[in-house]
Amino acid sequence: MREQTNGTSKKATVLITILTAAAVLGSTTFGIRLPVFMLSPVRIMLLITVVASFFMGAKLVFAHEVSSIYKFWGCLFLYACLSGFWVVDNQKWMTGLSYLLTGILIFFVFLCFDEILSFFKVFQVVIALFLILIIIWGWYEVTTGNYMFVQKKEVIYLLSFEKNRVPIFVFLNTNNYALFVSFALILLFSMMTGHSIIKKLIYIGLIVSSFPLLIISNSRANVIGLAIGIAVWIFAGMTSKLTMRKVVIAVLLALAVLIFVIVFWSSINNALSEFFYFSGKKADSSKSNISRSNATKNGIEMVFNSFGLGVGCGNSSAPVYSVYNTMGNYDQHNWWLLVFCEYGIIFGVAYIIIYILQIRKLLRFLRNETDSEYRKVFSAFAAIDTAFIVCLVSPSGIVAMEWLWVYWGFRYAWVNKYCLTQLENTE
Repeated sequence: MREQTNGTSKKATVLITILTAAAVLGSTTFGIRLPVFMLSPVRIMLLITVVASFFMGAKLVFAHEVSSIYKFWGCLFLYACLSGFWVVDNQKWMTGLSYLLTGILIFFVFLCFDEILSFFKVFQVVIALFLILIIIWGWYEVTTGNYMFVQKKEVIYLLSFEKNRVPIFVFLNTNNYALFVSFALILLFSMMTGHSIIKKLIYIGLIVSSFPLLIISNSRANVIGLAIGIAVWIFAGMTSKLTMRKVVIAVLLALAVLIFVIVFWSSINNALSEFFYFSGKKADSSKSNISRSNATKNGIEMVFNSFGLGVGCGNSSAPVYSVYNTMGNYDQHNWWLLVFCEYGIIFGVAYIIIYILQIRKLLRFLRNETDSEYRKVFSAFAAIDTAFIVCLVSPSGIVAMEWLWVYWGFRYAWVNKYCLTQLENTE
């Protein structure tokens, strides 16, 4: 990369590394439950990072190109606070508010680091190291049936849908596990260029060993999202001029390739299960499909019954709104619908528009950028954000996924610093 800093601060590097690692571990597994909120490792690190940033003299400066996303989340948080006047479940409101506040604080903490442009490789390495652990533990779970980080009743509930052993680790359910694997695999692909043959072989080994786990997880949205993300990344690397039209072509090609997988999904899943002899039973996802379909119907009911204002922060999972039977699972398995359910039509539409515009800006930066290292970063961000359009319709409890907030915070802060640097260079 071109000159970014006078040298990466070791203290800042350590803080970001530990913060990212703490976020991947998750709050529900390693957190301490307090009366009002969960004291997770990442929240402890947030407090340390905020104090450290203050003593390091950090300043918040916003670039015009990304200021809209920070304004949006600021307004959303204020609306989430106001929604406490009409929510039906105050406990869920307070829990949801604490997760939302954690995410927004992560956004602003990353803005404090002037060296953020040089942290992308550090971020990649941390995620890759955790992917190794997640792969090993995933194979341990599907081969032994021993789930150390999930309560027994939750395992019984999950397997009542899948009927095959599925990887979960610290992510509470298989779709959340698949989301992280898809995200990490796209980052791995972005690390394939400019490395030695040995490192490339290691990356290929990780990809080959993790992809069967993705199939076994039975998370079709994440498989499709991964294919779309990789297609966007390939097009970004092969072309000097990446446009929205080329992204659309890449998405269509990825979908075309996946038609075969979708049509024969059950056969592939059962073949893998029988090959590794996980349970000897065929997967039956009909119950899961019905539950998801009814959860979507409940979400639509919430939007219209609240007159488009939303049911309030954290209350989309309130049992009182479960008109259609979801078999005891009240969480929304769709991030986009959840925003509409809890914060209303205006915020839902605004979020989608801003999200798409942010991807367009990444493509514009990529089209105009000549530095190969910067292009790699923009390609990775564009691939991940495009993949998430599909991937985020599958997991549940997304607002509690601290590693996802860390990615968003890092990604927005990186682009923010890039824009400020470009502005300084032109003055």
